[in-house]
Amino acid sequence: MLDGSAVAVSAAAPGLGTKVADGLAALGAAVNILDGSTASREEAIAAVAAAKEDLGALSAVVHVAAVEDGLADRPLVETGEDAWDREAEAPIRRALYVMQGAHAAFDGGGSIVVVIPTLALTGGAGLVPFATAAEGIRQLVKSAARDWGREGVRVNCVALPIEEWGFAPPAEHRVPNRYGPSFDGANGGGDLAGAVGMLVSDLSVGLTGGTLGVDRGTVMAP
Repeated sequence: MLDGSAVAVSAAAPGLGTKVADGLAALGAAVNILDGSTASREEAIAAVAAAKEDLGALSAVVHVAAVEDGLADRPLVETGEDAWDREAEAPIRRALYVMQGAHAAFDGGGSIVVVIPTLALTGGAGLVPFATAAEGIRQLVKSAARDWGREGVRVNCVALPIEEWGFAPPAEHRVPNRYGPSFDGANGGGDLAGAVGMLVSDLSVGLTGGTLGVDRGTVMAP
């Protein structure tokens, strides 16, 4: 499916980023995992450029959204400036920098996929800053898709359950859902890589600015 594709994966969330990278490699892509600690635009551009040099070309960049120091379940009224910057603003900045690095590295077009939690679509009690970051990133993706489309750069989101980030919200903070998942099981590496791989491949050349949910039919929102 991805034979001949060269993909850089920004694994700011190490476990999930590695899961995605391994899945893409299994589909035939040449994969380079970026340093997830990039904290500035200059560092992100340099990291993507180094991945391009290592791979010999670059057809796609995948960024997994993450917070700096993990997630904490916290009432909104107790959320201070430090927590807001760390969990709401820092993830958006990091996504912006990686996307700018990808744009600088592409030659004549490419694909960017940003992996976010489905909190972007539902909100999340106790996780308001990260839910805000997720939706902010989704708006960033849509705007970048409009801005860069004329250059042949596609930008899309894949939305996963928050549990993929290693965090299980308390029962009282879980998003109410009358039905739950439409089919049982948990996402495996192949599920994630299949969705991301489709978006970075030529199978989705007509798709940009979209959000693809991989949550086993729980949210069912665009």
